[in-house]
Amino acid sequence: MNVKRGLSVETTQASNTETNGKKAAKRISFVVPGVLTVLILGVAIGLMPRLLHKNTLVAETRKLAVSSVALVSPAPGQSTAGLPLPAEIKAWAEASIYARVNGYLVKRYVDIGSQVTEGQLLAEIDTPELDQELARAKGQLVQAEAAVELAGLYSARWAFLLKSGFISDQENADKQADLKLKAAAVDSARAEVRRLEKLLSFNRLTAPFEGTITVRNI
Repeated sequence: MNVKRGLSVETTQASNTETNGKKAAKRISFVVPGVLTVLILGVAIGLMPRLLHKNTLVAETRKLAVSSVALVSPAPGQSTAGLPLPAEIKAWAEASIYARVNGYLVKRYVDIGSQVTEGQLLAEIDTPELDQELARAKGQLVQAEAAVELAGLYSARWAFLLKSGFISDQENADKQADLKLKAAAVDSARAEVRRLEKLLSFNRLTAPFEGTITVRNI
């Protein structure tokens, strides 16, 4: 009985040892992969920043290796400060248009700032006194022409009587001189009519050249 009991004890101890060995091997099989995984993760975490830095450095190097050109369109700069200077604008040609006759303004066709062309009518003036003078001069011209016509008849008649011997040379000379005097009066009357007609034409004010009205004084 003692021998069998001893064998039972040894057998039991051997079984326990074998069971413990299996458990230890099983633990090792679980621990080793975990340790390896931790080591791999640690290495990956340590290398990741270096790889990122290396990739960034390579990208920047390639970018800097390519030459870049910036195109700029030129444009005048904005002046930050101005220099005001006094100035005066004058026309190349300037003419003051005055009325050469006295009268009353009938109508004004332009004003300050109006653009006009050469010969354009600017204003009209009513001249009643000048109209009366022209009418009187025309009447005097008619009288002078009638007088010279009558003097011509007398001079022709006196010239015929002189040839017949009925009048003297002095009487004939007086009639011829009177004819010349009447003819001169006609020429004078015609000149006066032409003068007044010319003066009357100034009642229409026109532009001497193309330009702009800048002053209006009436």
